[in-house]
Amino acid sequence: MGLLEEALRRDDDHQAMDSLTHREARRRRGYTKNLAHQIAHFVAGWQIGWDLHRLPRQGTGTFSLDLMAGSSTLNGNPAAFRMLPWCRDLLHREVDRLNLPRDWVISAGVDVAYTWEGEHYRLVSIGRVLTRDSSAEATVENIQLPLPERPA
Repeated sequence: MGLLEEALRRDDDHQAMDSLTHREARRRRGYTKNLAHQIAHFVAGWQIGWDLHRLPRQGTGTFSLDLMAGSSTLNGNPAAFRMLPWCRDLLHREVDRLNLPRDWVISAGVDVAYTWEGEHYRLVSIGRVLTRDSSAEATVENIQLPLPERPA
């Protein structure tokens, strides 16, 4: 093989490596975006049912879950949300499923703004994920009816 052919083959190999690297980077950006969507959906969706009774049935407020630190707040004060460990486990299982190390995720959290609208809550959930490769944010809006109160 001549020098020109060898140089062209190396260039083709290099371009193929770049393509794989670009493809994998793109795939991981997709993974990050998917994780942000999942945590935003779960917290504003059916998982909030575990903790809806914690929200006052008047006005507006916010709550936040830091899935990596395992902490949560309600209107700026520490709060113990029952859904927090479940959502954190979901995040870990998904990262495991992707065959990535758990420390690939640097931070993951959800901020939720809620408004009591007389018969239901309006929830706007923003999931944020930061990984070694990328970051993503996803927003979900949901209407959630509280469970009826049980007589004492």
